[in-house]
Amino acid sequence: MSNHRIHSEEQHGNRTRNSSYQVSLWQQPRVYVHLLVGEDAAILVDTGCAHNPAQEILPYMRRIGLDPARLTYIVISHSDIDHQGGNASMKAAAPEALLACHVLDRPWVEDTEALIAGRYAQFEADHGIGYGEEGKAGIREGCLSRPLDLLLSGGEHFRLSPDWYVEAVHTPAIRGAIWPSTTRAAAR
Repeated sequence: MSNHRIHSEEQHGNRTRNSSYQVSLWQQPRVYVHLLVGEDAAILVDTGCAHNPAQEILPYMRRIGLDPARLTYIVISHSDIDHQGGNASMKAAAPEALLACHVLDRPWVEDTEALIAGRYAQFEADHGIGYGEEGKAGIREGCLSRPLDLLLSGGEHFRLSPDWYVEAVHTPAIRGAIWPSTTRAAAR
């Protein structure tokens, strides 16, 4: 598994200031979550499937010395089982972190049955294309939904350090997708 730091500014004792990490969940296809750690706040982008927090995300955080209690935000990039399935587990590990996603994805991120109906079974009735009951049972097992704490529309800025801001960028090609864009500034 290839987990690695993709950006780091400087070391302060055991802690790295202003670091970005890419945490691999699977090799094929390549699926990652991203961890942005600043002096004042930390963001986890996506939570993988239900098993990924315990198997990959939390152990990785322990290896880099990041207590889950330091997470300020958990941002879901878009509604899909491998991006939101670990929401309940990550909120249990980081109860003070605000769980967020784009307002358009709220129904599917907060409710696994709505996700199945809207994303995975949307063509069953008219075209016979879907996952069947066995597939839907697997989705239910792999997606532990929970209510959101914060809704995004794009353009929100998150201050991670005095000189590091992350902007939520709405990328409408995937329904209500949000992707963080980093901005470095002397002051805001």
